[in-house]
Amino acid sequence: METLGHLHPLLIHFPIGLLLAACVLTIYAHFSKKEFESFIQISLWVGFVFSVLASCSGWLLSNFSLQDPQSLFWHQWTAIFTCILTGFVLFLKKWRFYLSFLLFGAICFTGHLGSVLTYGEGYFSLAEKKVIALLAPLAAKPLEISQETAIQMEKANLQTVPVERISEAPNPEWIQAFQAKQISLIEQGDHGLSANFLHVKTDFSGVFKDFQKMAPWVTQLKLAHQKNIDFALLKNFTQVQDVDLSNTNLVDGDLVYLRNLSQLKRLNVVGTQISDAGLNNLIGLKNLKKVYVWQSSMSQEAVEKWKQANPNVEIETGQFSFVKPDSIKPLTR
Repeated sequence: METLGHLHPLLIHFPIGLLLAACVLTIYAHFSKKEFESFIQISLWVGFVFSVLASCSGWLLSNFSLQDPQSLFWHQWTAIFTCILTGFVLFLKKWRFYLSFLLFGAICFTGHLGSVLTYGEGYFSLAEKKVIALLAPLAAKPLEISQETAIQMEKANLQTVPVERISEAPNPEWIQAFQAKQISLIEQGDHGLSANFLHVKTDFSGVFKDFQKMAPWVTQLKLAHQKNIDFALLKNFTQVQDVDLSNTNLVDGDLVYLRNLSQLKRLNVVGTQISDAGLNNLIGLKNLKKVYVWQSSMSQEAVEKWKQANPNVEIETGQFSFVKPDSIKPLTR
């Protein structure tokens, strides 16, 4: 079912293009008195069928999603509404002109919510900053930091000394420079940052090492699918609350570097080589609230031991069941 769910990104973009074109042509045909009925009808039919398939695959994917439940809830239901509305536009020809305006808006709004799920809040400003960085790259020069910031960064490099949240915002030139290196940086809360390295394809080791200067501000760190991570550098991210290490080169011995992440609340180690041998280091993460361990080498016995040692942690092992779109309660177990 998870595999079918991952077809959602493949299925969704085709009906979006067709249905938007059908809406625009319906409105244009009404005012221009030109005939586009055949194209509109075919586009609506194909778009409707694919929107149903995309909605079904999205529902399946939601059962395996790590996304924010509230954002996921709104995206699910606006998508279902848009799918139903497409059917009305298709079959109620008498009202098609008026419904086309509503369908156009529903598609745009649903797409916006999907982008928020994928890229986070503020993805418009992120795209703007990336364009600016690409069109006007920064000249290579040493970056100067204030004495206060330097002291905070020095503290971040000490394993045994917790770092207080830096009161000042990160250097805008740093942010622009790292965005030009394909790191997705999105503001979170008071000076916090979400950092996603998914699109860093060249010289990851050098980029990640250089990125340590941003560590005091990072509250969410996504390193999924990177295979050359120096996990010793994680000790610098003392304010991080959410870490994604799925499908990386993580092994049991690397978990020791997570022990000083006192703010860590969510951890994703899906598809890694961690096993029961790393359990003690994981049990030491007392503030951890949710962890994803499926497709790893951790046994069910170790999971149960972990739950006994820390009853507050929710451990996802990949044993999912279907849920209603408006509920997080399982229909069956």
